[in-house]
Amino acid sequence: MKQRTETTTSNESNSDMIERVLEELSIKHMERCIRKRDQIEQEFTKQIEHEKAQLTKELKLLQSKNEENVQRKTSRLDEIKSRRALLETQREALGKQIRQELGNYLGKLQSLVESN
Repeated sequence: MKQRTETTTSNESNSDMIERVLEELSIKHMERCIRKRDQIEQEFTKQIEHEKAQLTKELKLLQSKNEENVQRKTSRLDEIKSRRALLETQREALGKQIRQELGNYLGKLQSLVESN
């Protein structure tokens, strides 16, 4: 400000000098506002990036857990299907055995009836 007052000429009126100083103050105020806005914007951007990184990390963890659950359930379903197929095979074999034993028993009963 001292430089400005020293450089002012004697021809420059006080009102011109006041107007020039006010302009400079206004410009400085705008510059401070812009710097403050930029600082807030940077902080906001940094916070958004941090939250984005956190959410991305959580999403990857959830996707991993989901894949594990799908694999576990698929494996369990395969086990159940395999067990069901085994039980079905055993049921069929048991049915054949029962029919065969019933046939044998019926044959013995017929021969017993015929012999009496």
